[in-house]
Amino acid sequence: MKKRDVNKYLLIAAHGLAKMGNSLQDVVFILLIVGLLKGNEFQMGLVITIQFIPYLFLGYLGGVVADRYNRKTNMLIADAIRFSLALALTYLVFFNRESVALLACIAFLSTTCRCFYQPAQQAMLPELVRKADLTKYNSRFQVSENLGVIAGPLIAGVIVTVGEYWQAFLFDSMTYLVSLILVFLINYYPLSKNGRVSDSNEIRFNIFRYLNGQRKLFDTVYCSAASILAISAIIRLVIPLYITVDMNRPPELVAWTLGLIAAGTLFGAYLFGQVETKLNTPTVYWLVYGLCISMLFVSNNLFWLLGWAFVLGVSGAFVDVALICSIQKNTEGKYMGKVFSYFSTLANTGEALSGFIVGVVLMVVSAKYSGVLLGFICACIAFGFIIVRLLERKSHSTWPVESEKYMS
Repeated sequence: MKKRDVNKYLLIAAHGLAKMGNSLQDVVFILLIVGLLKGNEFQMGLVITIQFIPYLFLGYLGGVVADRYNRKTNMLIADAIRFSLALALTYLVFFNRESVALLACIAFLSTTCRCFYQPAQQAMLPELVRKADLTKYNSRFQVSENLGVIAGPLIAGVIVTVGEYWQAFLFDSMTYLVSLILVFLINYYPLSKNGRVSDSNEIRFNIFRYLNGQRKLFDTVYCSAASILAISAIIRLVIPLYITVDMNRPPELVAWTLGLIAAGTLFGAYLFGQVETKLNTPTVYWLVYGLCISMLFVSNNLFWLLGWAFVLGVSGAFVDVALICSIQKNTEGKYMGKVFSYFSTLANTGEALSGFIVGVVLMVVSAKYSGVLLGFICACIAFGFIIVRLLERKSHSTWPVESEKYMS
């Protein structure tokens, strides 16, 4: 295996381990908070809110740092801090010294590290692979990420069942340590200073004007953000309600359904990387994804539910990979971190607000019709972006792309 290929797979493996550590920590952290604050739902909500505050206020800063400084160094620092925080959790829980205030602080710092780690990692991949290979390696990234997201909660459940919370946090710290070692082993040669944005332009960079000057990038970021706002809470809220209330099925079926969605996501990520396609436009896949969501709720038949759950996972993976590929292929390297962090901020805000929107809809209609309606809205959002794009092509209109328009 060539040294260049080793670097790619080291980054992919580190990404999967970091995701496994994140998902494992999230599960155990929630269990710990519930145990400490049983009966005090307001404080539970407050701690969870504190955990996600960095996404809203530090997300874009992570992109600025990723574009200005060495991306490998950013990842190493983030992993080192997360390793230390996981060890701190291990110590606090082992000696029964955990408190709500300390846990909230650690959660805040851990999420802050994610804000700096993720844009650096996403912006590094295009520097390690050829542009023609981005789709293939992004699909492998998605497979690695999904494996980590699935494995984390499973491992957390096993450890908590047969052991103690501190053992789960100790295992969590090891995932970050191994991820740190893998990132350290990557032979990464960052762009020269001429390849990165200068300090003066860094301050003047305007993300809004940059996206307005890049039509494909504009569609990718804003169509995805609007779609996430519409349907993000469906899987974690509407589907469980639909199965247990509307279908009157046991809770175990929820686990099977979500498991099939996860399996479909793995298969879809692998399939996207194997199929040579020029259709890397996320708007098309968002349209399909929205229709798949609506179709899942059409019938109360068990086999219909399970079949469409798998299809939903496949279409979701297509969205994820196409979205990342589109940003990487349509963004200049020196602005890559900012665009990723800006999108992450929009997406995380959308996820937070999506629960509120779903709650309002559920007050009016049942889970079944909520799923159909929200899936249809997602499809309509994507269809609207597609129609506008087609009309612009028909009228031969163009968007400004001069670099000076990105500065304010």
